[in-house]
Amino acid sequence: ECADAAADPGHGATAGPAFEVIYLLEADDEAVARLRRRLDGLGDSLVVVGGDGLWNVHVHVDDAGAAVEAGVEAGRPYRIRITHFGAADVHTTGTGRPALPERPRRAVVAVVPGEGLAGLYAEAGATTVLARP
Repeated sequence: ECADAAADPGHGATAGPAFEVIYLLEADDEAVARLRRRLDGLGDSLVVVGGDGLWNVHVHVDDAGAAVEAGVEAGRPYRIRITHFGAADVHTTGTGRPALPERPRRAVVAVVPGEGLAGLYAEAGATTVLARP
């Protein structure tokens, strides 16, 4: 895939996936094999390493939620980290005006125990709800 990216001048930071998703995963070998196939279809730069039931998962995708959901289907993901690669080129409608932003297909609502975590999740684009006993 790297050779293809180098040959395609349109491929790169502006044409590549929007998010990096990383998490630890508790899962058996069979579930991890299914996860690899699923994530390979979702994005690129896929790395799944580990063994004995504990795996480190890394992938670049446009749909971060789908990458996390694939982990949930495979086992128990935790220490989930999602990084947005930044805004790509402004897309236009052909009239020279910027296109309307695409409506997100997924959203994240995070129930968090404190203001510090709420701030971190909000910076990543999540809607936060403070859990109060």
